Amino acid sequence: HIQLDELSEHMFINSYTQSTAADVSTLGFSKLVASFDPKKCRPLFLIHDAILIDCHNSIIDEIMSQNSVSVFGFNQPFAIKPELLDS
Repeated sequence: HIQLDELSEHMFINSYTQSTAADVSTLGFSKLVASFDPKKCRPLFLIHDAILIDCHNSIIDEIMSQNSVSVFGFNQPFAIKPELLDS
């Protein structure tokens, strides 16, 4: 249940959309991380619609080749854009 201080329809739609998008990204990240070997890849933290993961050099190509993730309940896959950060 979303409660708003002001009764404005556009604010309700915006709040609902943002909370749904956060849920979808979390589900997608969870599915993505579960697809990797836990001994070679571990999530560090989420930042809004991004996830930082620590991975072994042997699976970098596998991770970088990911371009979408499917989330239960949605017909289309969601695009993802892996980026490599130097340590």
